Amino acid sequence: MKKWDLYHDIIWLALGIASLWKGTFSIGSSYGNFLSTFGAFLITSNIINIVKYYRSRKPENAANHEVQIGENILNDERQVMLAEKAACTTCNIMLIGLPITIVVCALFNIDWKIIITLISLWIFQFVCRLVICEILEKKY
Repeated sequence: MKKWDLYHDIIWLALGIASLWKGTFSIGSSYGNFLSTFGAFLITSNIINIVKYYRSRKPENAANHEVQIGENILNDERQVMLAEKAACTTCNIMLIGLPITIVVCALFNIDWKIIITLISLWIFQFVCRLVICEILEKKY
């Protein structure tokens, strides 16, 4: 893991703590349970990532960490190019998907379901990127 990954995890950890705090102490809010759950998820996942970062930096684990870095498939330039193409295509799809979602939510007067819709779009974006990367890998 790189140093930037540690900073990235610390930022998300702070966002998780803020979400948990806001969700726990928001009285009368319909989103309190969601914020608490989301905050707890961010806190636990980023604590795990931070622990993995520090464990990989220990001297006894340094050799194993170097082997893992060497075997990483994204070090291949072709894989990096395919991942960037997949990310670009996914962003283009999401530029169409988000306005459609906003229009659908406005037509059906949905308020709390917007959050669920956005979460499903995040999941869709992740899955779409993986699928497009696999398709591009077979194509090129």
